[in-house]
Amino acid sequence: PLAVNNVNSEKPSIVFQNPSANGIRILSNTFHKDARLKVYNQIGQPLLNTVIQSQTKNIHVNLPDGPVFYTLSDEVGIVQSGMLISRQP
Repeated sequence: PLAVNNVNSEKPSIVFQNPSANGIRILSNTFHKDARLKVYNQIGQPLLNTVIQSQTKNIHVNLPDGPVFYTLSDEVGIVQSGMLISRQP
């Protein structure tokens, strides 16, 4: 399952697991150094703000049940945004 919304075709990235139980995985071959993933809850409170320094990144994070929203950005700006569903086992 994938969650890919608002993708700039010049900067393809994949953000998954969806639904997610305990982590997020990002695959990208176009990020420049210091790309950033930000995750927010339904009312816009930040849940995660982390730097992505490689083409594949596994992020272990406990997210609240329900929808969470993310943005992927680099030095140019927001590359991608979308929604993931979090479900705790």
